[in-house]
Amino acid sequence: MTWVWILVIAAIIAVVIWRSRTSWTTVFVGTGNQMEEAEYKYNLLKEQGIRCKLKSTDPQGAAVGMAGPIDTVHSQGQYKIVVHQDDVEKAKELLQRHSSAIV
Repeated sequence: MTWVWILVIAAIIAVVIWRSRTSWTTVFVGTGNQMEEAEYKYNLLKEQGIRCKLKSTDPQGAAVGMAGPIDTVHSQGQYKIVVHQDDVEKAKELLQRHSSAIV
């Protein structure tokens, strides 16, 4: 009987992990010198109450939002904005309306 509970718990954990990964959609991907654009778009979405995350894969180890100088011209890092699946349409509309105001 114990193994049944272990299987049930393992299945629940697998479903939770799967749902957490599939509930976010990428709405912006930029590299290097597009960090300011990514931050602008992220802040715009946050101000409108849209659930989003700004992710950085900068190989120099610099995290988005950290204090200190970041070499955005030579950076090979990638910046992604992901939005909760329930807010994707609202986010896309907002970003399209403000595309002319981006730095």
